[in-house]
Amino acid sequence: GGRQMRRLALALCLLAGAASSARAVTCTGGNTYAVPGTYGTITTALAAVPATLAGPTCITIGNNAVYGETVIVRNFINAGSSLTIQAAPGNTPTIQPPAGSTAAFVIANDSVNILGISASINQSIPFGVLSSSAFVEISSVNINGAGNVYAAGMSLSSATWLSYSSVTVGAAHGIVLVGTGHIIIHSTATVNFNAGYALFLNGADNASISLSSFTNFVTTAAYLAAGADFNAIIRSTMIGGFSGANNTPGGAGLSMAKASGNSVILSVMLGGGGSGNGSGGSFGNDGGQGLYISG
Repeated sequence: GGRQMRRLALALCLLAGAASSARAVTCTGGNTYAVPGTYGTITTALAAVPATLAGPTCITIGNNAVYGETVIVRNFINAGSSLTIQAAPGNTPTIQPPAGSTAAFVIANDSVNILGISASINQSIPFGVLSSSAFVEISSVNINGAGNVYAAGMSLSSATWLSYSSVTVGAAHGIVLVGTGHIIIHSTATVNFNAGYALFLNGADNASISLSSFTNFVTTAAYLAAGADFNAIIRSTMIGGFSGANNTPGGAGLSMAKASGNSVILSVMLGGGGSGNGSGGSFGNDGGQGLYISG
């Protein structure tokens, strides 16, 4: 229908403009906070930022160090501006959250950008990225949770732009979307989880997901739960895994439950075969309506 065609047109425009990787934000004057030049940690730099932003504000990290902290962004008044935490060009800093953390990045503020900073998680914590706010950009952020993240590599609220990023976790969801209006492009999620998904749209709608890859080595790779409506998956790959049990099917590439008006365009969905007589389907749809598959 017309809504599907408008969503496809938007997705194609995004693809046409997606040739480069993470951008850098330029802030001027007193709105730039240098780590480690002026501040020893990202947390101390955040503490120095005024509660009401005076303009676009940047915390820029100029080395390749490992920072043993949780980056928590909350309680700022944006006043029409944004807060960016980014690596300086040519640098790849890493967050390593301590035991007892909720996540490597906790974002509870609108209009926050996290650019070029990764997380290596060696403690048991729920999330790699936990964002409960809107208009967040995450680019060139790699979450390596191994077997230590137990809820989700990334849990993202409405209107998040995720690009050139990756999630690698064990027994946890990869990327969870709630709310509306997400854009994911050039990103990957890999999990090894029999009770979750590499991509989980938990009622999220109007998302555009393109040029991305989602793999679950155990069961279904991508799942659209009830209420996950009017989403578009374009030029992406979803690979389900082996269940490992005799006469039990492996995972689907993509599965939906009562999710309506979704489009899958020029994408690959592969289901894993179970052992014995088990076999996995590439796609499963339980009660959904209006699925449009092209290519």
